[in-house]
Amino acid sequence: MPRILIAKFQQETATFNPAQTRYNDFQILRGEEISNTLRGTKTETAGVLDVLDEHGGIEIVPTYAAWAVSGGPVATPDLDRLIDELLSSVRAQTKIDGACINFHGAMAGEEEVDPEGRVLTAIREHLGNVPISVSLDLHAIITDRLVQAADVLVPYHTYPHTDHYETGRRAANVLLKMLNGSAKPTTARVQLPMLVRGDELLTATGLFGQAIRMCQEIEASENGLAAGVIIGNPFTDVPDLQSNVLVTTNNNPDAAQKEALRLARFMWKHKDQLFAELTSLNDAIRIAEETDGLTVFSDAADSTASGAPGDSNAILKALLNSPIQSSSLISIVDAPAVDAAFRAGAGAAITTPLGGT
Repeated sequence: MPRILIAKFQQETATFNPAQTRYNDFQILRGEEISNTLRGTKTETAGVLDVLDEHGGIEIVPTYAAWAVSGGPVATPDLDRLIDELLSSVRAQTKIDGACINFHGAMAGEEEVDPEGRVLTAIREHLGNVPISVSLDLHAIITDRLVQAADVLVPYHTYPHTDHYETGRRAANVLLKMLNGSAKPTTARVQLPMLVRGDELLTATGLFGQAIRMCQEIEASENGLAAGVIIGNPFTDVPDLQSNVLVTTNNNPDAAQKEALRLARFMWKHKDQLFAELTSLNDAIRIAEETDGLTVFSDAADSTASGAPGDSNAILKALLNSPIQSSSLISIVDAPAVDAAFRAGAGAAITTPLGGT
């Protein structure tokens, strides 16, 4: 009976956030806790588990799962501890026939700029020449050692991301094909010196969706195993940050290269359309003054969902310096200001610095 190892290691880093991510910020599951907790969820790991269960005749070997919300760089001792625990749980296993690993792909440490590559290289060294399938966020940072250590990299196909579970299933299905000998992955990678943002990345409606549908057509073809356009996370400021096209075919390197170049040329041709049109604060305030109803200001560079601290006071300052008379609701992460308010009590008036803490 084939023994399939599974593991999960995920966090998206904003290297500009001065508040580090620590060990206790991670949710950690070990061994059978992984299967018991993540089955029935909409995660990549659940997708992997379901495919392996449906296939039958497979012994699932869950080892270690650690994940945290987006945030600042992972502090060095905490990252080392997490990686040591993960690798210890992997190295405790023998006679493994294949592995399915779930990464985000845009994690960065205080010093280590490629935690996933470091982890996967060590897993490969322990497991040897067995099939390894890896699922990734399409904002992942693709490094040489990540590509070299995996047999196949399977990225999300949606933005906003709604296909975590489906991506896990795709990764597991490719692994099963490798296990039964019906697939021999051949991967082509094209690196693109571009970072893209904006509404054209919405895969349901934007231009980027055309590229993703090309990827899906490749995967659905006779020789297709996996395809994706991985656009990187602009807030993970590490040397390998860029966009990447990855196409994996079944024992057909020429087809992989041809399709990867086709996707890369599409992205490069439309690069000027794949940048966000930004509005200055002064223009945004003018638009708000001239518009009836609700106006929403979005400071995307300070989004806590992308790992920023959320403590920017730029919008508040601009509004205070403007003639606008409307009521405004401003969210600013500022623990000292909150503490001062609680100490003053309900109904009190206080003067306190706000933002940048």
